[in-house]
Amino acid sequence: MRRAVWKESGQSLVEFALVFPVLLLLILGATQLVLLMANKMALENAAFEAVRSAAVKVGKDPREARREAEGIVADRTRMTMVGPGLLVRPVKVKSLRVQEGEVMLTVEGRVELLPLLKQAFWSTGVRREVALSSTATAKKEPYTGE
Repeated sequence: MRRAVWKESGQSLVEFALVFPVLLLLILGATQLVLLMANKMALENAAFEAVRSAAVKVGKDPREARREAEGIVADRTRMTMVGPGLLVRPVKVKSLRVQEGEVMLTVEGRVELLPLLKQAFWSTGVRREVALSSTATAKKEPYTGE
């Protein structure tokens, strides 16, 4: 009876060694997904705030409205992008269009993967950056001159 117990004493260690890498990858993947979603929400919020400002100022001077929108986006994303060094390139205003009384603003940025995931996929050719973008629309409002 004693021999049977002795032969199986390392079984749980072997099972753990087989399951642990898969479990770790799942946990890191879920963490990365949460961080990406938090960054996406921050980007959407920045786009919304910038398009609201541009909707008021575009009637006075479209170039000034774009400059202010770029400043708002840069400020909001610098303070709210989540994660350890996730922001790769500054978030930028891709386009600001005025059509039929509406102002449409598109914002984009790039986010890098967590360092451990980057190392895990280093040689596999998987992209280590993810592009995020957000588009917000607001009705053009008359400029009242603040």
